[in-house]
Order: sequence, then structure tokens, then C-alpha cells
Amino acid sequence: MANWSSLILTNKGKILRSKVEAGQTKLTLTKIKLGDGVISTGQTLEGLLDLVSPKQIVGINSVSAKDSLCTVTGIITNVGLQAGYNLKELGLFATDPDVGEILYAVTTDSSYDYLPAEGGATVVSEEFSLNIGISNLANVTAVVDMNGLLTVSSAATLFNEKMSDHNMDPNAHSNLGINLRKNSKTYVVGDVAY
Repeated sequence: MANWSSLILTNKGKILRSKVEAGQTKLTLTKIKLGDGVISTGQTLEGLLDLVSPKQIVGINSVSAKDSLCTVTGIITNVGLQAGYNLKELGLFATDPDVGEILYAVTTDSSYDYLPAEGGATVVSEEFSLNIGISNLANVTAVVDMNGLLTVSSAATLFNEKMSDHNMDPNAHSNLGINLRKNSKTYVVGDVAY
């Protein structure tokens, strides 16, 4: 069973976060990587520039913000995976406008799961979420993988966002003008009575 430790900002991630908190730039999240590496003696998670042993790139499916928490979701799948591996490390990447793409945050799993290669008896497709605390949520964006899998959760979120936009639009039904009269056989649509 997965037992991911807390998400830790890398040194480069801390610098980028300072820029975001100061309003100098947006936090643009780009992708998630999974791997099977273990840091060696003398290494720290904060000092990593990439995962120790990256095996797979996972696209970002959605990003939502509430209060001071940004939730990033992706889908782990073994579709197209040539070789299975132990899920020991996960990295969240972002773009720093001054240096390019960086490993923003990283986490490890001491009780890791095995992700089998495609073509076996097990097909894996699991949605997961990462939570990032940040005070300036207006400055968070993401590169969303439009070819990613659509989940019920992400579809519901998208539907609710679109309905909210629609319901807040004062012109959403301006040309429709439907007026139904109770207990009457007359229906008025615009200027025409039926």
C-alpha cells in the first residue's frame, strides 16, 4: 500500500515559490514524474534537480484551488509502459521564468507499490492528487495534458465550472425568453404564443 511522505519543496522550488508569493511570476506546473530511485548518502530531497531514477511522465489532468490549498491531479497508468517498476519517488515540475523547467517538489514512498508493465493480467489506471499550500492562489496555473484520461471527478469539476460560468452570464438566455404558464395550454416562446 502506498505511503507517500510529505511533499518537499526542492531548493529551486523554494526560490520559485518566493517569486510566486511576491507576485513576480505565476506558478506554472508542467508535469509529474514517477520513478524507482532512492537517494544516496550525501543527497537530500531538497537538493535534487530531477528524480534519482525517473521511469514515467504523468500529465497533469486538473488543478483546483481552495482557501490556501492547490490540488493537482494526475492519473497513474501502465498503458504504454514497457517495463514495470517500484513506485518509490514522485516529482512535481514547474517552470521558473529565469531558469526554465525545474523539479519543484518531491516525495518518496517507503512502502511502495509495483506498477506492472502493459500487457499483463493487471491494467492500472488510478487518479491521485497532490496538495500544495500556497498563499497566492491567483498566481497558480498548470499545463494540463489534454490527451489525459477523463475521470468522473474531473468531468464533474469541469461541468460544475461551466455551469457556474453559464449561470453567472447575464446573456445566457437572452434570446430564448420562454414563459410557461401554469395550468394553461398556451406557451409563449419569445413573441410567439402556442
